[in-house]
Amino acid sequence: MEAAIYSHQGDEYQRLIALHWVVRLLYEDDLDWVQIEAIASPNTQERLLIEDIVIGYKDGHKTYIQAKKNQPKHRAWSLADLGDILRKSKKQLTNDPAGKISLYSQTEFGDLKRLKEAENLYSDFAEFNSNALNPIKTVFNKFKDILGLSDEDAFKILRGIRLEPCHDFSDWKRIIKDDLRRNYMEHNRVYDFLMRLIEQQSARLNVPCRFTNDYLLKILTEQGFYKAPILGETEIVKQFKVASQIGRN
Repeated sequence: MEAAIYSHQGDEYQRLIALHWVVRLLYEDDLDWVQIEAIASPNTQERLLIEDIVIGYKDGHKTYIQAKKNQPKHRAWSLADLGDILRKSKKQLTNDPAGKISLYSQTEFGDLKRLKEAENLYSDFAEFNSNALNPIKTVFNKFKDILGLSDEDAFKILRGIRLEPCHDFSDWKRIIKDDLRRNYMEHNRVYDFLMRLIEQQSARLNVPCRFTNDYLLKILTEQGFYKAPILGETEIVKQFKVASQIGRN
């Protein structure tokens, strides 16, 4: 029973990350599509290794997302904990060198976060190798050994991995609703409707295997949900002044 509850919580966390990206698809022009629980690459039909959520961009590159609710013992993820995900990330980035991997969790990423923060300071492996502190190099060696790669190839894989903010359930719900509030008057109803769409796509029930901006806008309009007009700063100030006079006269 307890295991089933944790599994359902993990599914819910993944759906929240998917919803975050579906909402971004509504207003970010560089996004092309979002697919939940993808099986194979749409271009090569190769099986995907990181497939919780896949984001397609209009320039052709993709982001492969792995969402894990938390480290099983609720401590920071160790490199050993992440071993399977890191090896899958290596294979995915080898198959798609232009792609990126994004990791989401409520739990902090520990040594991998330290390694990413250090890696971001340097333009390439040679600079990293010459200047990184010994404790960071020790962590990097563990990372390299997990992947079974040379130093330079392991650094390339590290470059392709992004660690996303460690928000909990309530944080993600607030962030998503804030984004929707800026675009839709009935943001709570839109939230519920889009979450149902995501559940249907996960189960492959009567929705496209990928969500596109055009599809989402069409189906939202059919449901009576219309995007709020985007107002310029001058118009916002004008409307605020008008509203502030109500009840004074």
